[in-house]
Amino acid sequence: MQASLDLAEGGYKVYLVEKGPSIGGVMAQLDKTFPTNDCAMCTLAPRMVDCGGHLNIEKMTYSEIESIEGSAGNFKVRVRKKARYVDAEKCTGCGECVESCLVRNIVYIDQPGRAPVQIEEGVRVKVDDILNRYSGGREIIVPILHGLNEEFRWLPPEVLCRVAEVKEISKALRCELGRMVVSN
Repeated sequence: MQASLDLAEGGYKVYLVEKGPSIGGVMAQLDKTFPTNDCAMCTLAPRMVDCGGHLNIEKMTYSEIESIEGSAGNFKVRVRKKARYVDAEKCTGCGECVESCLVRNIVYIDQPGRAPVQIEEGVRVKVDDILNRYSGGREIIVPILHGLNEEFRWLPPEVLCRVAEVKEISKALRCELGRMVVSN
């Protein structure tokens, strides 16, 4: 990514080809990096944002180079893009496609008779009080999350599970909105 940024800043058109579905590689999966023990995402995130927004960098994720021909300054590269099943131009990252997909692996099979969320009685009463202030479906999730954040000063996982259970909100959307509220 750094080489792509350096070349792009020098005025060259850069094609960043990544085999995985996202740039960042293994470093994006790490918590800390050796030898400084720095936060991996703290180091990586600014570069990912810069690569994503640079006009001279075209990202080609979920792609592989099949062949390279030519000489310096005049290369012809054959790249195979894998099928994504989701239009990258329309994707907002909400995760609703995962919830709606008809193809399921064994880990995604919904189990009948799911156990209710385990939550302390006092906490449940506070959460239900906040939930009762708002009527509607998933369109009122942001005000609910703000109310919960004001009450608890963070969004405990069991509280988010209770909200999702009562308001019938998908797990993917709940997590995405929870991160948004905490970051504000």
